[in-house]
Amino acid sequence: MNLGSADRLVLWGLCSYPEASDGELAKSLNLQRSTVTVLRNRLYEGGYYKIVGVPDLGRLGAELIGITYADLNPLADAIRWREKASRGGIHDGIFCHLGFSNFDLWMNMEPNVSELYRGLGRIMKAANAGQSMFSEHPNNVIFPLDISRRFLFFDFSDILADRFGFSSKKRQIIFGYDRLEACKLKKREKLVLLEMTKNPRMTDREISDAIGSSRQTVNKVKNSLLERGLYRAKVIPDLGKIGLGVMAFTHTRYNPQKPIEKRKTGIREILWDRNQFFIISTDTESIRLSAFKDYRDFQSKYNEHIRHYRERDFIKHNPLIRAHPISNQCPPISPDFYGPLKKILNGNG
Repeated sequence: MNLGSADRLVLWGLCSYPEASDGELAKSLNLQRSTVTVLRNRLYEGGYYKIVGVPDLGRLGAELIGITYADLNPLADAIRWREKASRGGIHDGIFCHLGFSNFDLWMNMEPNVSELYRGLGRIMKAANAGQSMFSEHPNNVIFPLDISRRFLFFDFSDILADRFGFSSKKRQIIFGYDRLEACKLKKREKLVLLEMTKNPRMTDREISDAIGSSRQTVNKVKNSLLERGLYRAKVIPDLGKIGLGVMAFTHTRYNPQKPIEKRKTGIREILWDRNQFFIISTDTESIRLSAFKDYRDFQSKYNEHIRHYRERDFIKHNPLIRAHPISNQCPPISPDFYGPLKKILNGNG
C-alpha cells in the first residue's frame, strides 16, 4: 500500500489528535468526514498504526519509571528470549519492551523501589535460565515521577510531520517537574479504566457487556476519566512502513551543576529537531528514543546535539548511544499499560 497525500495527512492527524472523532479530525485536517473514516480504517487494517491506552499511573499510585537496558550475549538464543518476553511472563510492571539484534530495553512503572528491583530480579532470573542472555549486567535507570519530567511520551506527531514534509509549530516546552495529584477510583471506574486500557478500540457497548454495567453508565465513567486526565489514547505508527530506517537509544548523564533549569537551550534544540518520540529526564540523567531516515541523518543530528551540550558544559562525557536498523527491531514499539495498571489498582485496594 503506497501512501497518498491524504493518507499521510490522516496518519499525521491521528498521531497529533489521537482522541479526536472522525468529524473533529476531518475539521482539523480540512477533509470530508467520510474520507477520514475510510482512510483511518484502511491505515489501521494495513498495519500503519496501532492505538494504545495510557492511564495516568502516577496519579493512581505509581511512584517511578524504571528503564533497564542491556547488550545481548551474541551466543545466546535471542529469538527464544524475545518470544518468552513478549508473552508477558517476566513480570507485570513492564509496559514496553524493545529489542534489536544485540540490544534489549524494558520500561516498567512501579509503586515503589522494592517492586522495581523485584521485577529486575525476575528479568535476570529469566535471562539466565540456561545460558545468560546478557554480555554484562543490565543497566537500570530510575526516574521518580515527582522529580522527573516526561518531555515526550510516545509522541510521534513531529516525526511524521518531518517525514511527510508538513510544517508544524515548535512545541511548547514545560520545564517544571511532573505534578502528581493522587486520585482514588471507585470500583466501577477501575473496571472501565482497565477495559479501556486493555483494548482502546472497545465500544461503550462492548465495555458494558464486559463489566456488567449499562452503556449509559460506561459512557459517563469514560467521560469522567477523560475530563480528569486519568486516561488518554496514543497512536503508535509503524516507523518502517513510513520510510524510517534507524532507531536510536540515548542515555545521557549530566553535569551536576547543570540541572534541567540550566539546560533549557539544549532541551529545546533536541525537542525541536522533530526526531524524538520519548524523553524522560531528571536533573542528572535522561533516556531518549529517536527515529531517523538513515544513519547519515542520525549521525548529523547527534553530532550537532553533542557539540551543543559539550560547548555549554552540560555533559562531561559523551552519552551512551545505541543505534539500530528499524528492520531488525523485534518486537515493534507496542506499549501496553494493562499489566502495570492492574498491579497498581490491585495494590490500592
